Amino acid sequence: MKKIFYLLLFSLGLTSCFKDEGNYDYIVLNPPTWLINTSLNNINVYCRIGKDAEFKGSDKFTWGKDSIEKRETIRYEWRIGDVVIGEGVDLTIPTTELMKKLHLDKAPKAPLFGHFAIIDKETGAEFLAKVYLSITGKYTAWDWLVLTEENGQAKLSALMRKSKMENGVQQAYYEWEDNAYVNVNKTPLIGKPLDLTIAMAKNIGVEGSSTIITDQMACEINNESLEKVGELKEQFLDGAPANFKVSARRDIAPMQIVPLGAITLVATEDGRIFSRTMSPNWLGGQFLTEPYVVDAKGYKITHFGHNLFGGNIPCYDEKNRRVVIATSFMQNVGTNENPSFIKRLTLVPLNQVPQSYPSVPVWKMPEDTKVIHLSRTNHFTYGMGSDELYTIFYNSGGKGHIADFAYNTQMMALRDKYTVNLKRFELPEFDESCIILTSCTMRLRANSVKYHLYTVNGTEVHYITRDPNAMMTEQISSTSLLQVDSKITCMTYDWDGCTTLWIGCENGDLYEYDITIIQKPKLVSKRNVGGKVVSMKQLGVNSMTDRIDYY
Repeated sequence: MKKIFYLLLFSLGLTSCFKDEGNYDYIVLNPPTWLINTSLNNINVYCRIGKDAEFKGSDKFTWGKDSIEKRETIRYEWRIGDVVIGEGVDLTIPTTELMKKLHLDKAPKAPLFGHFAIIDKETGAEFLAKVYLSITGKYTAWDWLVLTEENGQAKLSALMRKSKMENGVQQAYYEWEDNAYVNVNKTPLIGKPLDLTIAMAKNIGVEGSSTIITDQMACEINNESLEKVGELKEQFLDGAPANFKVSARRDIAPMQIVPLGAITLVATEDGRIFSRTMSPNWLGGQFLTEPYVVDAKGYKITHFGHNLFGGNIPCYDEKNRRVVIATSFMQNVGTNENPSFIKRLTLVPLNQVPQSYPSVPVWKMPEDTKVIHLSRTNHFTYGMGSDELYTIFYNSGGKGHIADFAYNTQMMALRDKYTVNLKRFELPEFDESCIILTSCTMRLRANSVKYHLYTVNGTEVHYITRDPNAMMTEQISSTSLLQVDSKITCMTYDWDGCTTLWIGCENGDLYEYDITIIQKPKLVSKRNVGGKVVSMKQLGVNSMTDRIDYY
């Protein structure tokens, strides 16, 4: 019976097929030939507030021989989400107008996605390519903020990164915006400039904040807009302490992959340290009015050393002639059953290790010590384990000294190394105004810069090469690299690959050198910015998740 039933069904189905008269309308779509892989690639659009957004589709596809006829039968739409922002194969629109269409009052923290639609007018058929839209503030990653001194007063300007095609290759260059702070805030900075520091500060903006330090103020600005946020003296829990004159700021910022709060340290001209701790979501975080207490000896710390982004900060205690490490630890403020951890600050004075320390007595430096530079370094390729490597540059006994020491992050103490040959070298005495540039990067693409450090004496730059083999008997010497026309007052490198060396001078000259080959610097650009270059910082460090130089 089952076989007969199946046979009847088959016969009925076959009969219905014979009755199909085939009255269908078929449409030939004739799609464009895409010049990009639309399943894998996006049409990338990058724009910044204050400039035009350019959406370009004309170079992403072709109609071949039918291109002339298609002009009348095809239209083009650009969509972000479900909003049509404009039509045309290529579209240029002011970024502020684009943001209004998208109902945005500020630059979004994350990129936006949409489509470029090629639409057949007759059939309504659509051919789509994905669009990736990034909107940034007026000032954004890879731009530079430059602090200068003119007639004894501070001025903040900007180098804005641009790109252009040259011989078929995209080339980066910079446009100078003079007195950018005044252009935005309509009021000048007050006082003689001392320093410019950068902080993650996601509570202020996507690109964080910068603090402009002068002898009369410590002003914090939003890095995306350069708008003044306020002064550090206004950010205390119970009002600013007496004689609060800021000399330096540094942050132990959380890595993005770890949901912990940031810690801010502020040093004053008289050597006190004030601190605050932010919550993981960047709320709260006012400074405590009472200065930090290290131990019964007291301290005088007026500046901070060079550290890795998010890492421990080396400090020199001028009163006790010792190194202090500013570090953080996790404290359980809950119970064993319901733990709740918060990030706490501690300043660890480095004490003498039980054995004779092989490099330098950073627990009690010689009485005539003058520290020139103090930095986290990474010039050993192996052997450090949980220990961090630091290098101190100082004058003593009529000579200059470069010395390595190790700090153990678990014991929070000096470490007498057996697997690493910590070293100390004697050189001619450093000029007290000497600039020293070191790197502690962990990036592979910036690897070579770990083994080189730069020193400046007057108008000349020298470099010193460190041996990556920690067990070798190392000899170092200073080699002349380049010379400029005026006394050098500022020197730094780009944070991304450390392949560009920037040199600022007393007469306002600003040099950009390509140091891809460190021994053969190539001049890329030179301009005069009108005043003594005091400091410059590159935006964008706050968007990175790997460990880079925090400068």
